[in-house]
Order: sequence, then structure tokens, then C-alpha cells
Amino acid sequence: MEEAIKTLQNNKISQFLLRIDIMPGIVLDFKGLAEALSVDYGSVRTELHVNYNVDMQKVEVNKEEFLTYVLGKVPDVTLRLDCFERSIILASNHYADNSIYKDRIHKLVTILKASNPEIAASRIGMRYINTFPCSKASEINKYLNASESNSIKEALKRSNISRAILVHEYQNGDYQARVQFGVPNKFYPSVITNYELVLDIDVYGVGSQPIKRWEDSIRDYNHGAYAYFVEYIKPSLLEEMR
Repeated sequence: MEEAIKTLQNNKISQFLLRIDIMPGIVLDFKGLAEALSVDYGSVRTELHVNYNVDMQKVEVNKEEFLTYVLGKVPDVTLRLDCFERSIILASNHYADNSIYKDRIHKLVTILKASNPEIAASRIGMRYINTFPCSKASEINKYLNASESNSIKEALKRSNISRAILVHEYQNGDYQARVQFGVPNKFYPSVITNYELVLDIDVYGVGSQPIKRWEDSIRDYNHGAYAYFVEYIKPSLLEEMR
């Protein structure tokens, strides 16, 4: 019932990201994971990353090659398994509710637990980028609450301004949040002529997290992101989105 209340069918999310970074020193079979999950994504491709390590004392250059497994295609959900950055990234350019990731993450966690129950993450983060069309600065108050919209509109009054973004960071005990909102300007560094508004909410936890906690953390971050969205968005617009 709670999830149904929070579901915003008419939201303006243009990009959703869920990223899990694996703790250093932990062995993870990215190839095997890609093969086990491939049936749920329809397509699998690989990208090659080449890294060069330079040893100045021995005057040696060591070449290393890493594969990234990309499951699925845009505009559907894609899953990147990055062997170089040692990260798992689930991405989509649309988002309605947690059904976009919940079952996918549960299956991924189940597979990883079976292979190595000691797997842990160094960081888990969820990012929701909301984009609102604005033809002029005065339209910003259609989307943000009065305090935030006034702050951005005041910044836009500055002569020759090319970007107007405010950043708020929060500490919530088990997780942190970064909320960025304003006019990023798609033609940057030119002076602003496009007033497209962005509300970018990033909720994340840093520090070792055993795999048995991943799903609980993701649930908490999702709820935290929604709470910040409600705090920044104009109340009447929230009702229109339901």
C-alpha cells in the first residue's frame, strides 16, 4: 500500500541509476554473472577497457585489459558489469516505481550469495534525475517549492550567467544525500537561453556493506530519495504526478 501511495505515474524522471561498487580485494566473477543474468535482458555485448600501468623505477609499462558486460538496450533497463571499475550499474531513462529494479537486484544478489557469501560493497547509490521543460525563468515556480524556485530565479538574474545550480548535501546516519537543482544549460558554457530545469537526487551509503544488507539498503535509499523529492517539489505538482 505504501509503495502505491508513493508511485508517481506521471513523473519527470529522465534518468535512473543504481550503482554498487565492490570492495577492493573481493573476487567477483563478472563474466559468470553476466551469463547467469543474460536471459532477463535480451542482449549482451562487451566493451574493452585498456589500462596502462607505468613503473618509473623499472621503466616498465604494463598493459591490462578489462571487459565490461552490457546487458540490455536503451530505452529499456540496462545493466553494466564493469570489471575495471568493479561496479554494477543498473540504468534506465524512465522510472515508475521500484519494480524497475527490485526483482533484478534480488536475482543478482541471490546469484552472488551462492558464489561468495562474503561479497561486500564499498558504496551503494541511487540517483534520480528529474527534468522539467521551462521556456523562461518564471516557469520554474511551476515545479519547485517557493524557497527553491526563488533561489534559482534570483541566480538567473545575474549578468551573463551560463549555469545556475544549487547543491544541498545531507547526512542521515546510515546514508548521505546530495540534491542538485537548477538550470544546467544544455548549451553551456554559452549564456543561458534554455531554462530546462533539473532536480537531481543522489542517495548513497559509503563504507563496507555485506551482500546480505544490500536489498535493505537499497529500499532505505529509495524511500529517502522520495522524501527529498517531496521536500523540494511543489505540492500541487506532486498530486498531478500521481
